[in-house]
Amino acid sequence: MEDISNRTLALLLIIALVISFGGTIVSLNRLSKISLPGIVPTTGRGTTEYGSTNITVLNALSIRLVENSVDFGVGRVNETTTCANQGFANMVSGNSAYDDEGDCWIESTGGSPTTGFIVENDGNINASVSIRGPTNAHFFESYSGSNPYGLWWRANASDNGCAGSRNDSVYIQFDQNETLCTNVMWDGTVNDDTLAVMVNLTIPKDLPDGDYENTSITFYAIAAS
Repeated sequence: MEDISNRTLALLLIIALVISFGGTIVSLNRLSKISLPGIVPTTGRGTTEYGSTNITVLNALSIRLVENSVDFGVGRVNETTTCANQGFANMVSGNSAYDDEGDCWIESTGGSPTTGFIVENDGNINASVSIRGPTNAHFFESYSGSNPYGLWWRANASDNGCAGSRNDSVYIQFDQNETLCTNVMWDGTVNDDTLAVMVNLTIPKDLPDGDYENTSITFYAIAAS
């Protein structure tokens, strides 16, 4: 038998390698299509998986009272002629130029508070805030005299926390359910997110002695339009 030449051997080797490589590719392709429950195919070929990160940010409508008490302290209406003739003493929180401290309101241990209520928008959307409270008759326990009396509020006109319209020109009775500000801003890092509420108290000279307190003043907030 004649000897096989080197060229022939080389050609046969190449053919064998091509057949072997092609068979391997076909086998891997078929194995990759096999899927058994709970078993990841071990084909030697890498797989690609994708992950994700998600977050949902909510709108929060929220207000709080930074100052939630307005205490006019202890005192009495002066009985001097001028004060007696007008029949009352007037006190305004945070605005001593308009109160009778040391004049018609004497022997005071508190005087006019330096601030009134202070409302802060601590949510993350702008808010429309209104105020509601008991009647004057309720606060003064059905005072039956003829002298002026009352408890009112208005927004502080100099505060920057209100970007909308506000009731800051006249004093309003607490039971009228009026809007304090139609747009109290929320971003305290950029804008002022607080608004002061001044309280006006008129005390009749013949009001019986005792403690008078209004503990049910309510601040309401809805989303600003």
